[in-house]
Amino acid sequence: MKYHLSKYAQFVNLGEDNSFLLSLFNGAKVKMHPLVYNNILKGQYDNTITKECLDKNLLFASLFGENEFVNKAIDEAERSLNNKAILYGVCLSYQCNLACGYCYEKYIHSNKKVLNESDIDNIINIIKELQTNHVSKEVVVVLFGGEPFMKTNSLILPYFFYKMRSLMNYFATKGISGKITVFSNGLDMLLFKTLIEDTKNDVDSYMLTLNGIQGYHNKYRPSLNGENSFQKTLESIDFLLKNKIKVNVRMDLDKDNMTNLTEVAMLIKEKRWHLDPIFRYYISPIRWLQNKEKMLSEIEILEYFISEDIRQSGLLKEVFSLGALRVLHNIVRLFSHSEMVPTFIPALYHCESVRGQQYVLGSDGYIYRCLVSIGKKEDAFGRYFPLLDFDKRKDNMWRLRKVINIQECLECKYAFICGGGCAYSALKRKGSLMLPNCIDIKQIFDKYIDSLKRGININSYGFYYE
Repeated sequence: MKYHLSKYAQFVNLGEDNSFLLSLFNGAKVKMHPLVYNNILKGQYDNTITKECLDKNLLFASLFGENEFVNKAIDEAERSLNNKAILYGVCLSYQCNLACGYCYEKYIHSNKKVLNESDIDNIINIIKELQTNHVSKEVVVVLFGGEPFMKTNSLILPYFFYKMRSLMNYFATKGISGKITVFSNGLDMLLFKTLIEDTKNDVDSYMLTLNGIQGYHNKYRPSLNGENSFQKTLESIDFLLKNKIKVNVRMDLDKDNMTNLTEVAMLIKEKRWHLDPIFRYYISPIRWLQNKEKMLSEIEILEYFISEDIRQSGLLKEVFSLGALRVLHNIVRLFSHSEMVPTFIPALYHCESVRGQQYVLGSDGYIYRCLVSIGKKEDAFGRYFPLLDFDKRKDNMWRLRKVINIQECLECKYAFICGGGCAYSALKRKGSLMLPNCIDIKQIFDKYIDSLKRGININSYGFYYE
C-alpha cells in the first residue's frame, strides 16, 4: 500500500544520528535515518517507522485522511486558543515625556485627556462586561499610555491600582486568574517609588525599553526636558529588581542600533541583571518607520544575531531572548514539542488582536484591538464612553482572518507557524485583512536549523503576554 505523506512533513537532519520527520502543523516527530526518509519518498516503507508515522499523523492512508485530521485538529486548536489570556490595555493618557521618532503614538501625544476616577470606574465595569464574552479563565490588565508614570497622572495612578486590585479580587471569585502588567519608559518612574513598592504584590511585571548604550538609547528615546533617559531607565530597572519585581526589557531594533547589541550585552553582564531569573531582555524589530530601508526583518535579525553571537563566544544568547519575533518563537516551540511537553498549538492566527482576545481602552474613550492603531479613531472597534458600543461587525471581520480562510495560506506548508502574518500590516499596506502578510519564513526556519547544527540554542521564552 502506498501512503500519503503529510503536506506539513519536513525532514530535519541535524547530523550525528539526529534526524527526524517533523510536522510543521503540530510539532509531532518521528526519528528516522535519511535513507528511511528517502525510501518513504519512493513508496518503500519500514513497518515499524510506518506505524509510528501513521500514529503521529505524518503519514496517511489518503489525502482525505489528512484533511479530516487537520480539520479536527483545527477545532481543537480553536478551543485551546480560546482559553488563552484575555488582554485589557488601559491608557491613562496619551501624553509622554519622551519624543521617540519611531513611536507609533507620536501623533496623538498632544491629546491632554487624562482618565479620572469616574473613567476608571467605568472601565472596570466595561472589562467585566467584555469578559462575559470569553471562556478564558485568565485575564491580563496592561497599564499603558503614552507614559503612565508622569506627573500629570500622579493623582489617578493610585486610584487605578486600587481599583485594579478590586477587579482582580472580583475575577478570583469567578474562578478567573488575573494579573497586572505595566508599560513604562522609566524616565519619571522613581518619582513614584512609594506607590510602586506599595503595589508590588499586585503587579506581575513591568515592561521597559533599553535601545542601546547611552549614545544610542538617548538618540532613539530623547526626553522632552533634556534629561538622560538612558541613565533614568537603568536606575528604574535597578529599583524594580532590588524590590523583587519582574522586569521585561525590550530593545527596539533597526539597522542602525543592531550593531550595538554586543555593547548592550556587555552592559547587562556588567550589571549582572541576566543572572536574575526575574529579568528578561527581548529583541523587537521596529515595525513602523517612514524610512523603510532602516527596518529589519526577522531573518535579518536572526542572521546577524547568530553570526555576532558566534564572534562573541555566546554572549548574545546569554543575555537576549528572541521571543518577540513571533515566527521564530513559534519555530522554537515547534522543536520543543514532545509527548511529555506538548507546547505547540497550530498558529491559526498571527496574534491575540485577530483572535479577539485583546482590547485597548484609549484615553479618548475608544476601544482598539492592535496597539499600533491606538488613537486612530477610524481603526477603533467601538467606544466604551459614555456607554459600551462595540462594533461586532468589524470584530467578526478580524476574527475571520485566520490561515484556513486565506487562500494563499492554505497552499503553504508553513502556514500554521506564521498564522498569516500581521493583520494590521495587511490591511494598511495591502488594503485587505484577507491577504497574507508573508515574511521570510522558510529562510527563518532554515537558519534556525543551521543554528542547531552549530550547537546554538536560541532563547525564546514567551513575551510579556505569555
